[in-house]
Amino acid sequence: MLNKLPCIAWLLLACHMAEASPPTMYPPENRLRLKHSHLQLPYKQLGKDIQNDSAMIFHKNIQSLTVPDMKKELDKNSPFTDSTHFEESFNPSNSKRTWAKITGISLLLMAVLAGIAIPALGSKLASIGLVGIFILDILVSIGIYRFHRTEKPDLAGGVSLLRVLYTAIFGMGIFHHLQGDVAAFSYYWGIGLIVFGLHLLMLGLLYSNKGGNKWVHICIKALLLLAGIGYLIQYIGQWLVPNPLVFTSMVNSIFLFPMIVSELSYACWLLWKGIKRKKSNS
Repeated sequence: MLNKLPCIAWLLLACHMAEASPPTMYPPENRLRLKHSHLQLPYKQLGKDIQNDSAMIFHKNIQSLTVPDMKKELDKNSPFTDSTHFEESFNPSNSKRTWAKITGISLLLMAVLAGIAIPALGSKLASIGLVGIFILDILVSIGIYRFHRTEKPDLAGGVSLLRVLYTAIFGMGIFHHLQGDVAAFSYYWGIGLIVFGLHLLMLGLLYSNKGGNKWVHICIKALLLLAGIGYLIQYIGQWLVPNPLVFTSMVNSIFLFPMIVSELSYACWLLWKGIKRKKSNS
């Protein structure tokens, strides 16, 4: 019996050590997973489920938000977000105001350049001024359509297309002016002004000061229509009458005022519309 005591002691010690430490074939993270296997999902699958659930919740919430709500959320969550800019980016009238100012400023600059270039035809100064007018005419062609397209899109497109056609013919005249041929420039410009008269006539039909002063509406509309008629009579009539100079002076005595003032008044109105709306929003 005494001989068997060391064997019994070794057996008890081995059992105690076996209970104290789990089998080494399982690493610590696997032992934790085995211990709570009924509560755990695989780590990768659990992460994907959380990500998908979060995306669905965000998608449902973002659909229910209006623009003011989105602005408030941005103000709340991001101190670096310009909420005013965010709100204006969803406002279609913001683009309309911008194009009103671009078109109005372009028309006024064209009047200044024409006053410099036309009296100096044949010089380098005139060539520079005419090229500047050509570039500004392209901006005006785009701006008229962008400003009026929400009212009468088809008519606005026609008005813009006529302006582009006039600008193209005017550009041909500028090419000859750069070559030193002033007579060819005058010839092409005269043809282009017939198209320009149609453009002003249609612009007068398109123009509307809705919600504004009715006398401003009547005056600018009448000036544009009279200017268009004046250009058509003058530059078509020059091809038909035996004495173009006398005919031109007679037409100018009747239509010169609307032919000069119509686009200037329209340009000032565009600037006023752009600036006035911006101030009222602020």
